[in-house]
Amino acid sequence: MNVVVVDQDPVTRAKLKRRLGKIRGIAVIGEASESEEATAMIANRKPDIVILDTALKNGSGIEVLRHIKALLLHPTVIMVTNQPTQDLRSACTIAGADFFFDKSIEDRKVVNTVRLLCVPDPEEDLSDPAGSLPA
Repeated sequence: MNVVVVDQDPVTRAKLKRRLGKIRGIAVIGEASESEEATAMIANRKPDIVILDTALKNGSGIEVLRHIKALLLHPTVIMVTNQPTQDLRSACTIAGADFFFDKSIEDRKVVNTVRLLCVPDPEEDLSDPAGSLPA
């Protein structure tokens, strides 16, 4: 699965990239710190997963989330923040976020969520790659 990491802090991005790089089947295909850069990268690279900080240079992660949803892109979006208020959680959920974590204390949950997203569904029939279609 391909991942884009969006956070205004280069140290946080580097830490996430290093930890994600240890997960089999994960490739970090891009990183960004600004909202416009992030939106363009996600639109062009079409990652499976986006880890998106709510606070970005020149904008907000919620704006980026709204843009990618408006473009009908459907990556799994993991929102992270240092300000985990209920209002911010609600705004992220309404905008289409799949997960929401306090990055100051739940950084392991972010990485574990990505790890779990990489595990194949045991219910999925892998013998028919097209899936079961009606006759």
